[in-house]
Amino acid sequence: MRSHLLVVTLVGLLVSACASAPDAAVDVPSRVGFFLAEARAVEPSVTALLTEITDRRGGDLAGREHRFKTRASLERKIAGMLRDDPALAPDEMVIDDALRYTVRVEDEPAGHHVRVIREVLAALVGRGHRVLEVKNYWPGGDSYSGVNSILRAPGGLLFELQFHTAASFAVKSQTHARYEAYRRPETSAAEKRRLFAEMAAPWFSVPIPAGILRDGALHSQDQIILRRWSNGPQCGPAAMEGRPPGDRAGSPAASRRICERCEDCERQ
Repeated sequence: MRSHLLVVTLVGLLVSACASAPDAAVDVPSRVGFFLAEARAVEPSVTALLTEITDRRGGDLAGREHRFKTRASLERKIAGMLRDDPALAPDEMVIDDALRYTVRVEDEPAGHHVRVIREVLAALVGRGHRVLEVKNYWPGGDSYSGVNSILRAPGGLLFELQFHTAASFAVKSQTHARYEAYRRPETSAAEKRRLFAEMAAPWFSVPIPAGILRDGALHSQDQIILRRWSNGPQCGPAAMEGRPPGDRAGSPAASRRICERCEDCERQ
């Protein structure tokens, strides 16, 4: 009887240990393959629709050869998720930019850039897409300007859609290598500061599209992002200065204005 109780107790302890043990390590390459396969299945229809919509409005899809996020970038993103939450299950992972696009359209005449952004988003909604997020990074004084949005396609896939002028797209492309170095975990704080300054410098010559810093100019859910270097100056009116003449937003305390720490930016 005593040996029987001992066996039962040991079995109970093993069952309890298994129940409380963390899930087996996530197969990162397999998850990357899953997200890329989802993106490739939807890509032809999304690309065709975006091309149709943007062509009608005098824009184009820039950098379409990079519309799929690279395996290395996806692996890095998933690894970061697992560092933040080691217990994260594969089916809880959300990737919203395995498929991503850039609409490039000039601000000629003044206000055209803003108008096209509104019209493109509205046209996508009219074709069954849902706009989940619109982040406006045009306030000055940091290392990036542009509009980044996240949409859900009719079949459920999340994808990213950026909007740029020719000038902002050129600077984004020019600074991308520094951005990749900046975001590496092994890059020191001092090196990050140097890279940030180098990335920020070219943006001072990029004109701000007319009307783009007005609350609600792009979409009912848009947010104007005031970014700062972590542990550096807080977001505020100074973030709106130091750029070429153009629209300047009102109070940074407005409800749709939020601050992001620059190290955490995952925009490119």
